[in-house]
Amino acid sequence: MEDDRERAHTAWRRAERIRKLSDRVVGVGPWGLGIDGVLAWVPVAGTIYSVGAAAVLLNEGVQAGASRTTLAKMAAYLGVDSLTSGV
Repeated sequence: MEDDRERAHTAWRRAERIRKLSDRVVGVGPWGLGIDGVLAWVPVAGTIYSVGAAAVLLNEGVQAGASRTTLAKMAAYLGVDSLTSGV
């Protein structure tokens, strides 16, 4: 039981690290700028970063023992996000 909680906690910490890196490397008051925002202006680089971050997050879900339904929802959300960011 404790091992499951530790895996979930580790996955949560890693996901939070990715979120902060993506959304708020530099902050000014309530606003922030992350790698995702900067790379969005570079053709293809933003999509590569998003897909890479999505792969890491999905891997964390697998490592934490998330259900197949949860992993499928994550993949769908991340896939739609990646596709729409390319448009």
